[in-house]
Amino acid sequence: MQADTAFIRRHFPGLAGEWAYMDNAGGSQVLAGVADRVREFLLTTPVQHGASYAPSQDAARKVAEATAALARMLNAAQPDELVIGPSTTFLLQQLARGMAPGFRPGDEIVVTNVDHESNIGPWRGLEAQGVLIREWRIDPASHELDLEGLERLLGPRTRLVCVTHCSNVLGTIMPIAEIARLVHAAGAELCVDGVALAPHRRVDVQALGCDWYVYSFYKTYGPHQAVLWGRFDRLLELASLNHFFIGKDRVPYKLQPGNVNYELSYGCIGIHDYLCEMGTALGSQGTNTALIMLVIVLLANGLLQNIVQPIAFGATLKLNPLVVLVVTIAAGSLFGMIGLVLAAPLTSAAVHISGELSRARSAAATEP
Repeated sequence: MQADTAFIRRHFPGLAGEWAYMDNAGGSQVLAGVADRVREFLLTTPVQHGASYAPSQDAARKVAEATAALARMLNAAQPDELVIGPSTTFLLQQLARGMAPGFRPGDEIVVTNVDHESNIGPWRGLEAQGVLIREWRIDPASHELDLEGLERLLGPRTRLVCVTHCSNVLGTIMPIAEIARLVHAAGAELCVDGVALAPHRRVDVQALGCDWYVYSFYKTYGPHQAVLWGRFDRLLELASLNHFFIGKDRVPYKLQPGNVNYELSYGCIGIHDYLCEMGTALGSQGTNTALIMLVIVLLANGLLQNIVQPIAFGATLKLNPLVVLVVTIAAGSLFGMIGLVLAAPLTSAAVHISGELSRARSAAATEP
């Protein structure tokens, strides 16, 4: 199934300029539909929520519509399970602050040595109140996080395990559902950083089985905004970080001091609409969720193979895999590879591909 690259590029005004953005690990190009909605909100409903007059009610409706659209993208059980904030780093700091009163001296949190600092630093900050941090380290031989290594760290005082869904260092995609089963069997919770995974895979929080999941929209064609999903019963347990009169039952508002950025939240509907439009253009029918699923499955299992295959080939010839990776990316730029991957962050894609490098090298080692 082929994507119409001209159709895709029309959604990204930034691709019409003279610059080729190769620093895409820092963020993707922004959809026109996202910018249009931000502009619409600012020019038609730049007011506070909660009043009786029509523009205020319309503003509240728009933000609620955005949260519902994002909940569908994540397959959340309800929109109130989504906490919106300015970045993944900020939201993980909020989560750590909200959980802090529930920890006791001697409780243990497991972090990895390959996560982004945003999913390590906030938890290490709890050492000041007596929480013990245990580190799940990569196997120096396989360069991967071994599940047996995690099992050895889990114990009766383990309260939380924090792990990346896709390492921005190694490119390894972690088996989150399997990790969740191990963690829950030990009586702990699982917090997943999905920033490097979300641009290339479908995020289905119910299927993953974790307790917390967070990623940023500016990595997935949107504005500088992020989402933290949490199981509703877990969210209720967190302390309120808002005004003193906002109680623990006010989910998610208690974790959104000063409220969300209205216009950026509304703009995020453009991500949802783009994926649905792409699904329709590629021939899918059915619900919005089905349309979104089709696009991301194609990204994950079809179009990206055009990059992975040359790397595996280079490894078989015993070429330096990093050289092959650089040449592949350069060739992809010359022949429109950016369009073929639907304007996904190219460097972030390379991060995922690097997960194939060790497997390719292993395959090459078995060749006669």
